[in-house]
Amino acid sequence: MTSTSQRPSFSNMNELTTYLSTLENRLTTLESENKLLRNAVGEMKHKAAAQTFKTERGLPETGLVSDSFWMRAFTV
Repeated sequence: MTSTSQRPSFSNMNELTTYLSTLENRLTTLESENKLLRNAVGEMKHKAAAQTFKTERGLPETGLVSDSFWMRAFTV
């Protein structure tokens, strides 16, 4: 078989079947990893929402305590 940038060629049906099985296994693995990552992101969002820092009157008005990640990043 060849690299991913070229079209694979097969000399018989067994090679094709093996190649397709490999691709199916890779796809199954990637879908599982994607599901785990999506769950992890969901948990992080949930935790972040629960820990959201609300500015109080005693704090100065500054971008360091902004709800926006980009505002905090550029402020630093």
